[in-house]
Amino acid sequence: MSILTGNTWKYSFFTFLFPSILQDDKAVTEIIRQLARIKKLRHHFDAVAIIRGGGGDIGLSSFNHYVLSKAIAEFPLPVLTGIGHTANETVTEMVSYYNAITPTKLAEFLIQKFHNFSVPVKEAERKVGGYVFTIAAGYKGDLWKYTKTVSG
Repeated sequence: MSILTGNTWKYSFFTFLFPSILQDDKAVTEIIRQLARIKKLRHHFDAVAIIRGGGGDIGLSSFNHYVLSKAIAEFPLPVLTGIGHTANETVTEMVSYYNAITPTKLAEFLIQKFHNFSVPVKEAERKVGGYVFTIAAGYKGDLWKYTKTVSG
């Protein structure tokens, strides 16, 4: 969260936490339950991020579960993951829309995606503003005559 909120370009991210257990026997059920909640509210979101910091390989076993991986693969929104490290990859990470090796790397990915979209939009805004100014300047005299005629 600190990476997202502290980004250099001041992009705003709307986030909402759906907390879940991420390891042991209850993790699969909990994550799927939270995905079902998100699915009901999906019109508020562009993507889902499943993140987990630290932990050993044993803590990753729930992310190799078929039912969880299927739920992620079929989810109506892109599911992004940041749950593992370079040494291990889970089935969940393989079927996700995008997999980062850590939550920090996932936040950096999102910021870069915003930036890649923002740059051409700002350039288009600059060009359109220039065109409008040029067109308005060309009609300045006509607009002045029109307002004089209308106002009497």
